[in-house]
Amino acid sequence: MDEEAAAEPAPRTVRHLLRNPDRMLLADMSVRDTLKLFGEAESEALPVVAERDSRRLVGILSEAHAIKRYSDEMSRRNRELTGE
Repeated sequence: MDEEAAAEPAPRTVRHLLRNPDRMLLADMSVRDTLKLFGEAESEALPVVAERDSRRLVGILSEAHAIKRYSDEMSRRNRELTGE
C-alpha cells in the first residue's frame, strides 16, 4: 500500500463515494442527451428521476445498457429499411 493512499481516510458513507451527486437522467430525456450526459459525467451508471425537482428515483441506467439498446434499435430500423 502506498503512503498517499494510507494517509487518506476511508469514506464514512456512500455519499462520500459519489463522484457526481448532482448528475441524473430525467425519465423523458432523449437517448442522445442521455449518452452525452454519460460522457460528461464519466460514470458507468446514473440515476433516472421522474423530475429534477422531486428527484424521485424511477430507476438506474448504465451507459452500456443505453448504448446496447440504442444499437439494437438502430439495427432493427436498418433491417426494416433494407428489407432484411
